Amino acid sequence: MKNVIINIKSTQVSDDNEDTIEFVTDGRMFEKDGKSLLCYDEGEMLGVPGVTTHVRIEDKKVVIQRSGGLNSRLLVEKERRNLCCYETEHGGIMLGVFGEVIRNNIKDDGSLLVRYTLDVN
Repeated sequence: MKNVIINIKSTQVSDDNEDTIEFVTDGRMFEKDGKSLLCYDEGEMLGVPGVTTHVRIEDKKVVIQRSGGLNSRLLVEKERRNLCCYETEHGGIMLGVFGEVIRNNIKDDGSLLVRYTLDVN
């Protein structure tokens, strides 16, 4: 395990609107069997206490899983669409997640780019 500083920049585009959120947080990084795992607390950012996020990173697959006050699991695979359950404060929804780009340089320069499209119903 290694303590790390995680800088997350998220840009959401819908129709003609674009919204970017960026935050920096302390986290932990683990490596096992050629996979990297990042863990960090996200409750404050989401406004829901006790939410921990785990990001499992592989070459062409990233799993983003939240647990605690909110539970969700997004599976992002390059050039594949997956159905994922995403819990919100108001209930769960089913999302289609299509992985457009996964650029995994976590072991080289500490960067990870994940670009995906979400569709609802």
